[in-house]
Amino acid sequence: MTHDPDVTYSIGRVTKRGLQLEDESTRLQLEDESTRLQLEDESTKPQLEDESTKPQLEDESTRLQLEDESTRLQLEDESTKPQLEDESTRLQLEDESTRLQLEDESTRLQLEDESTRLQLEDESTKPQLEYESTRLLLEDESTRLLLEDESTRLLLEVKSTRLLLEDKSTRELLNNRSTRDGCS
Repeated sequence: MTHDPDVTYSIGRVTKRGLQLEDESTRLQLEDESTRLQLEDESTKPQLEDESTKPQLEDESTRLQLEDESTRLQLEDESTKPQLEDESTRLQLEDESTRLQLEDESTRLQLEDESTRLQLEDESTKPQLEYESTRLLLEDESTRLLLEDESTRLLLEVKSTRLLLEDKSTRELLNNRSTRDGCS
């Protein structure tokens, strides 16, 4: 089946015209609706602006209150600051004083401990020194006795030698005499 281009065009044009009329009607309705909505928007706009401005005003009021509170707290901090510094200085001085007292106490205890240690060392050393002194005395006594014994032994040896010599001399004299007597 063939289509005549003129017929198609005619039908298309009629259809297009019909659509154009519908489009025009719809466009006018939309413009009317748009105009109505604009008028409503214009009448509602001041209310909405008021509603819109209200939170901003509340925010501004809150911001100013917060700034006032912040300023008040800063002023309180500034007024409290010297007191806190004084208190901090006082506590530091107390800490330093306590530290020095503890150091003094620690030094005193160390000195006491050292003194006690030396006393104990003296007590511990005392018997050893006494023992050493006694030992030396005994050694001296023993040496003295040994020397006396040696001296006595030497004296005895000398005496014994002298007696032997005297005996020998006497014997020789006796021999000489007996020889002389025998010869005569």
